Amino acid sequence: MLIMNLIDGISFCIALQLLIVSSALLYKTGPQKLFLAVTGFIISISFFQVPFAEMTKTSFFFQLLFLGKKYILIPPLLFMYIRREKYTVNSLLQHFILPTLYVVFFYLLQTQFSQYYENYSIPINALNYSFAVVYFIIYFLKGRLYINSILKYSITKEAITKYTRFYYTFNFIEVFILCILSFSLISELLEFAILKKIIDSIHKVVVYFVFIFGTSLTFYFLSESYFFKKKFLKNNISTNPEVYKKDTEIGLKIDTILIDKKKFLSPNYSVKQLSIDTQLDEDIINQYFKEVKKETFKVYLYRMRINVFLKLIEEKKTNQYDIGSLAEMCGFNSRTTFYRAFKAELGLTPKEYIKSKI
Repeated sequence: MLIMNLIDGISFCIALQLLIVSSALLYKTGPQKLFLAVTGFIISISFFQVPFAEMTKTSFFFQLLFLGKKYILIPPLLFMYIRREKYTVNSLLQHFILPTLYVVFFYLLQTQFSQYYENYSIPINALNYSFAVVYFIIYFLKGRLYINSILKYSITKEAITKYTRFYYTFNFIEVFILCILSFSLISELLEFAILKKIIDSIHKVVVYFVFIFGTSLTFYFLSESYFFKKKFLKNNISTNPEVYKKDTEIGLKIDTILIDKKKFLSPNYSVKQLSIDTQLDEDIINQYFKEVKKETFKVYLYRMRINVFLKLIEEKKTNQYDIGSLAEMCGFNSRTTFYRAFKAELGLTPKEYIKSKI
C-alpha cells in the first residue's frame, strides 16, 4: 500500500511539472512549440491517470481526459515539431485524421461499450499496443529521413544535435515501453507463463524508469521555452553558414538535377518541382540560390536556358528554326517571357543579337 501511494505521489508530481512546463511553451510560441506543448499535455495526462484512475469510472470529465488512447497522437506531433515549418490545413489533416479517429474509436469503445471492452480488454489492448509500436516506428523513420535530408542543412550543428538526440531518445523509449506492454498482454493471452514472468519483472523496473523519463522531459521542455532557450542554444539556429558552400551536398543535389539531368530545359520547372526531385526544402533551395548564386532560382534558370539558345545560334540553327521554336527547345514556353529574360540578360532582343553576329 505504501509503495502504491508513493507511485501515485511521484506520478502526480511529474504530471504537474510537465503540465506547467508545457503551458510555458505556449508563451510567445510558434507552430513548432505548439506541437511540443500538446505532446507534453498528453504525457502529463498519462501520469495524472495513475493517481486518478478510479475517478474515470464515475466522472465524465475524467473519462474525457483519460480515455481514448491519446498517446497515438504523439508520433505526428513529434514529426511536426521537428519539421520546424508553418503548418497548413492539408498537412494537419494528412497527419492527424487517422490518430484522431483512433482516439475517438477507443473513447467510444471504453465508454459506450465498456462491458465489451472489459471482457476483451487483453486482446484489444494487445492489438492496440502492437499497432502503436508500428505507428511510432513509421513516424520515427519519416522523421529520421527528414532530419537527414533537410533539417541538418537548415540549422546549426549544436541545434541538430539537440533535436536529433531528443527525437531518437523519445521514440526509442516510447517504443520500448509499448513493446513491454504488448508482450506482457500477448504472453498472458497465449498463456506463456515463463515469458509473462520475465516481462512482468522487466515491467516493474520500467515503471521507475518511466519516472526518470518524465523528469528528463521536464528539463527538455524547459530548454525549449521562451524563458530558458537562450541558455541552451545561445546562437541563432535558423541559418547554418556551412550549409551554403558550393561543395556541400545541397549544391551537388541541385546541380545533379538541373545540369546533369537537364531539368532546366523542362518548361514550367519550378522550385517546388526541384524540391521534390532533390528532397530538399523549398526555403533551403531559395536560400542556397540567394547565398551562393547571388540571384533567384528563376533568374538562374533563365540564364541557363539563354546560354543554350546562344549555343544554338553559334551552330547556325536559325537557318532551320525560327526564334520561337529555338526558345521552346531551350525550355521557354512563352515568347514574351523569353524576350524579356533575353533582354534583361544581354541588353538586346534576340533579333538584335542575331543581327550583331551576322
